[in-house]
Amino acid sequence: MLNKIDKSDYYRYIPLAKAHDSGKIYPQAIAENIQYGDIYEDKNAVLFHAYGGFAYVAGEMNEDFLSEVYSMMTDENRSRRFILLTRDENIHSYFALKDNISIEKRYLYQYFSDSGIEISLADSCEIKEMDKNILENLSGRIIPSLFWQNTDEFIEKGKGYCVMQGNEIAAWAFSASVSCEEIDIGLETAEKYRGQGLATVAAKMMMKYTQEQGKAPVWACYYKNMASQKIAEKLGFSKTAECYIIKSAQ
Repeated sequence: MLNKIDKSDYYRYIPLAKAHDSGKIYPQAIAENIQYGDIYEDKNAVLFHAYGGFAYVAGEMNEDFLSEVYSMMTDENRSRRFILLTRDENIHSYFALKDNISIEKRYLYQYFSDSGIEISLADSCEIKEMDKNILENLSGRIIPSLFWQNTDEFIEKGKGYCVMQGNEIAAWAFSASVSCEEIDIGLETAEKYRGQGLATVAAKMMMKYTQEQGKAPVWACYYKNMASQKIAEKLGFSKTAECYIIKSAQ
């Protein structure tokens, strides 16, 4: 059984979180107590499990430890998603032999410089900062409530922008995760407004905010998400790595 770490001791795991090679921001945000998440330990191995479901392992992992991770991943009664992100081939091999497991890939990007592309909105659209009213009316697959415990926590520690078409929320970008060094940008476009470049405008606003905070923007996406990949490139990101997405197939 993995030992759940008390939040008062999370700071001890910051160096391990910052060294992660599959996107350090989520484990770092947990260790820095900026975003809710759990940390578990077994001897010399550690598991970070973010509120949004992303999980990361680090340290010297043996089969017993990975077996515990597998049990958590496939537990039908777990309270939130469990999606393991790793670049470790030994971990990939271990889970590839297990039943009811799905393995795909996630692309990791790095921001180098502004692409210089000018992005503008049609006169019928306007940009609004996310507030409680917008958050209460926002629905979609990638929204702040997936990553943050509640609205108050997001408003206090996060940031987001929406492109409005009249009274409708057409597209949005927001801080899916925040650490002392980085901000991970999540975004989505409402189905009826796709293909108009609106999410790019919202993401550009988040890029500006991130840089004003003196932090580095983070971008990652599912390997089949071509729209997200194109937006990343427009904004000046370049793909630098890939990692595995390991989760229950049920």
